[in-house]
Amino acid sequence: MSTSPKKKDGTRFQTMARRINVYLDKEGSPLSFEGYTETVRNYFRLQDIDLYETFLLITECNLWSNYMSEVENIIQFHKDRVELETNQLEAKISKKSPENELDVLHAQKKKELQDFKLFYKQVQVQKKFFIQAHLHCKRLYAKNFHALLYKDL
Repeated sequence: MSTSPKKKDGTRFQTMARRINVYLDKEGSPLSFEGYTETVRNYFRLQDIDLYETFLLITECNLWSNYMSEVENIIQFHKDRVELETNQLEAKISKKSPENELDVLHAQKKKELQDFKLFYKQVQVQKKFFIQAHLHCKRLYAKNFHALLYKDL
């Protein structure tokens, strides 16, 4: 499947999620990805004939794709906020003589903005993955359920 995350990409997503959570935790709104790894692992270990696990994954993948949509919106908001703060700092720096404190704060905000931009793209990829996984599980479930129903005919 072309939208499946590679192990390295999944690890990078989780690393970025932890980094982003440091920023969000300061504002009292951390994200939770509890169960993410288990769902992805279960999807890649899914056996075609396991109707029960397929049914569970239909629900889990749908929930994760919805959650990723919400996370996408949250990250977009914070990305825009940090970009505005970065631009404001750049304006202050350009109007005044360079102050070490402003330069440090500006560098921190630029790094934060870069992290939010990267994580935003990763969340979009994860959302797309879970949408595709959900559809795949639905098709697989329907195919196997149909085969089970009409097996004895």
